[in-house]
Amino acid sequence: SQGAIALLNNDDASVVDVRSENDYEKGHIVNAINVTADKLKKGEGDLDAYKDKPLLLYCQTGQIASSLIRPLKKQGFNEVHALRGGVAAWQNENLPLTKDT
Repeated sequence: SQGAIALLNNDDASVVDVRSENDYEKGHIVNAINVTADKLKKGEGDLDAYKDKPLLLYCQTGQIASSLIRPLKKQGFNEVHALRGGVAAWQNENLPLTKDT
């Protein structure tokens, strides 16, 4: 999570929550955009404006987000990262989630 925090603070990364809308509404990382993994795999989700910025993807455990790195790079995203351990690890480190949309 330290690498993720550095990415957020220093590199102006855009955060994408790839979980369901329901999970997103229960609590997400501040300023995260919610685009489900299924939409991202299909090239949907309207993220073209973020192609030149670092993207930090996260899911519940990190596995789904990690599996999206290669497909997004093929779609032309330059820098894609996955939050290791996902929201579960984030919460284990007592890092905050918000319910603001």
